[in-house]
Amino acid sequence: THIGIPASNIDTAVNQLTNELAFLRTEHGKSYFDAQPGLSQTVQIRIQNVAPEKRDARAAKQRSECFKASGPVPLKTYIAPKDGMDIPDTADLKLIVLAQRDDTFCQKLIETRGETPRVYRNTLFFLVPIKNTATHLNDEISRTIAYEEIQKDRSLNLSQAQKKEVSDTLRNAKTALNDAVRKDYRLLLVPTKDGLREEDLGMPALGMNTPFDETVYETLRVKGAVHLSIGPRNIVLRYLKQEDTVSTEQLLNSSLRAPGETRVLQSAWETGIRQGVQAGNFALGKKTNGQLIPHSFRETPSTITFDSDEVLIQPNLIREHITPEDILRDYLGESGSASTALPFHYTPQQTNAPRPLRDAWMAAIREGVQKGTFGIGDQGGDQPVLRVFRQESASVTLNPDEVILDSSLCPPLIVEPPPQEPPERARDVDSPEPTPTIEPEPSRKTIGLRFALPHGKVSNVAKHLSQLQANFQNIQLELKASDGEISHEAYEKLKEDLRELGTEVEEI
Repeated sequence: THIGIPASNIDTAVNQLTNELAFLRTEHGKSYFDAQPGLSQTVQIRIQNVAPEKRDARAAKQRSECFKASGPVPLKTYIAPKDGMDIPDTADLKLIVLAQRDDTFCQKLIETRGETPRVYRNTLFFLVPIKNTATHLNDEISRTIAYEEIQKDRSLNLSQAQKKEVSDTLRNAKTALNDAVRKDYRLLLVPTKDGLREEDLGMPALGMNTPFDETVYETLRVKGAVHLSIGPRNIVLRYLKQEDTVSTEQLLNSSLRAPGETRVLQSAWETGIRQGVQAGNFALGKKTNGQLIPHSFRETPSTITFDSDEVLIQPNLIREHITPEDILRDYLGESGSASTALPFHYTPQQTNAPRPLRDAWMAAIREGVQKGTFGIGDQGGDQPVLRVFRQESASVTLNPDEVILDSSLCPPLIVEPPPQEPPERARDVDSPEPTPTIEPEPSRKTIGLRFALPHGKVSNVAKHLSQLQANFQNIQLELKASDGEISHEAYEKLKEDLRELGTEVEEI
C-alpha cells in the first residue's frame, strides 16, 4: 500500500482478509500468515454447524430476558403466545412480542380470546422483527454458541492471544445479544380501525439498556396512541356536544374496546373529570330508572366509580341553589303535594328543565319541614299520609311515593278534646229553673296527664311542653314505648343524651 490510500479502506480490507483467509492472523495491530489456521475460520466453521433447534431455544430464552417488565410502566408484556387464551381480556395495556410478523395471527388475537370475542380489543400492541425474522439475534446467538464450543474444546491449540479473544467475546456476549435484539425488534404494530399501523422504534444506541416496555410505551405516548391526560374541554367537545349526558363507564370502555379509538388511561379520565366538574364544564351524577340525579357541580367529587349508571351531565341541566320557598313555588303549586323525586324525572325525548343538586334538594326539604313551610309524608292510596312536620332531621329517601305536603294539608298534631256536657240532674218540674252561677275554675297547682303520643306528632306536643315549662318549675315525664323495637346502642344513647341535659333518668 502507499500513503495515498485512505486508512479506512485499509482497515476494511484487513478485516475482510482476516475473516476469509484461514491462515491470516492479526494480533497486537499486526497481521501475518501462520502455519496454524486463524481463530476466525474456526469460528465460521463452528457457526455453520450450530443446530437450528439449539439456536431457536437460545433465542427464545434471550427474548424472555430482554422483554421483562420494568415495573412502573402500565404495559404488560407477553412473549410468543400460542393463541388468544394466553392473553387475558382486561383493561390493561399489553405488549405482545412475536418471533416473526404475522398480521393474520395479530388480528385474531385482537378479535378473540379462544372461542370468545375479546372485549378490550384496543389494548393490544405487537412488537415484531423489522425484517420479519430476527436475523441479528440468530447470527449473534450462533456466534456466541460457536465461541462457547471453542472455549470448551481442549483439542484446539490456541495461543494465549486467541484464548483471550474467546474470553473477551463471551464476556461481552450479553451486551452483544441485547444489542442484536434491539436491532431486530424495532417494528411496533398499533391496532387501528382499518388494520395495523407501523411505528419504527429506530436504531438503538450502542449499549442501550432502557427497558423495552419503557421504550415502547414512550413511543406510543409520543405517537398519540396512548394519552396520559385528557382535558375537560376535550371531553365536552368529543362526548357531550350533542348529548345531555354521557356514561363514565362508556368513556373508559370506548377508548379501550374499539380499535383505533384514542386510548386514555383510567387515571387520566379521573383527573379530567374532576377538573371538569370543579370548573363547571359538566356535573357528575347518576342516571337510572328514568331518573337523572346530579351529585357534584363546581366542586371536586370525592369518588369516580365508572359504574354503568354514573354520568356526566350538561351544565344547563343543573340548578345549583334552591330554597324551601323555591320548592313551594316551583313544585308544589296548586296541587299541594309533589313527589320528592319529581325534579329528577328524565325523558331524553323531551326538553328537560334544570334539576337541583341532590344534596341541595334534600337540605332544602329538611329546612322547609323544620320551618313548617311544608311537611313530608308518603302516598298511601288516594290520600297522602303525613310523616314529619315542624321537626328537625327529617329523613328524605327520594322514593317516588315519598311526597312533600303543603302546610295546609298538615293537621295539628294535638287536637283539643270537645267539652263534656254536664250530666242532666233530676229536677222538679214545678220548681223554677235556677239561674246558673258560673264560678271561675281555680288555678291548677299540679298537673297529671297520661296520653298516647300519635305517630308523627312529636313537634306539636313539644310546643305544649314548652308552655308548661314556662308555668312550672318542676316537670317530670314518664315515657313508655311499645309495639316496636330500638337497638341497645340507640337506647343507651337516648339515656346518655337525657343525662347530658342535666336530668335524672330512672328506668321503669
